[in-house]
Amino acid sequence: MVQPNRTMDSWLLVHQLHSKTEAICKKELKKEHDLTLNEFFVLMYFYNTSDDQIVRIQDLIDFVGLSQSAMSRLITNMGSKKCGVIKEQNIHGDRRDVLLSITDSGIEKYEAALKLVERLISDIYKEYDIDHEALFDLLKPKS
Repeated sequence: MVQPNRTMDSWLLVHQLHSKTEAICKKELKKEHDLTLNEFFVLMYFYNTSDDQIVRIQDLIDFVGLSQSAMSRLITNMGSKKCGVIKEQNIHGDRRDVLLSITDSGIEKYEAALKLVERLISDIYKEYDIDHEALFDLLKPKS
């Protein structure tokens, strides 16, 4: 008889919880707010960044986990007139050095989407009987 491997079992449970949460959030964000999960994370980053803080594409790459080219495409799409939730300003006329910021429309879209995501995550945590504070304390990096 094979002995249970608690390390692998716990990792699998975390993976399943993450996969389920991500799939539900992706589906509902797209349906309710026409946002991808990566767009939501970009808006989250801007929303939680102070107005006087310079945001560069590399900051977003590190936060969201996309490649340089994927992030550049995402920022271009989010800044387009169709979407308009991010604005770009060239610094010193250099196209390579761009200051990014969230628009008022982006703030409104993020706040509405955040309510949805918080509700979805709360529902999933209830299903698994997870206390989000205890989970945060358990998963946060130790100093």
